[in-house]
Amino acid sequence: MTPRPEAPGTGQPLNYIYVKSIDGIAPKIESAGGKIVVPKTPIPGMGAFAFFTYPEGMIWGLYESSRQPAGGEKKKTKAPTKKAAGKSAKKKR
Repeated sequence: MTPRPEAPGTGQPLNYIYVKSIDGIAPKIESAGGKIVVPKTPIPGMGAFAFFTYPEGMIWGLYESSRQPAGGEKKKTKAPTKKAAGKSAKKKR
């Protein structure tokens, strides 16, 4: 017997999967037999979430961040100027 899923927030534990794009993963979930039960919902300043069920009936959450993960930012570096490039070329000789 397949368990009947409860609505999110009704006492059932809910696991979230961090994804780059809810819009990109939702069609894959549906083609595999899952169903989006709460569509992509924005969280202002943070990202978005959605809920889906899979054929066995469990509910899962998806989370998409609109922020860059900590430590994932690349520092902007300036291209070396002609003067700086000339100095490094002299040092190599």
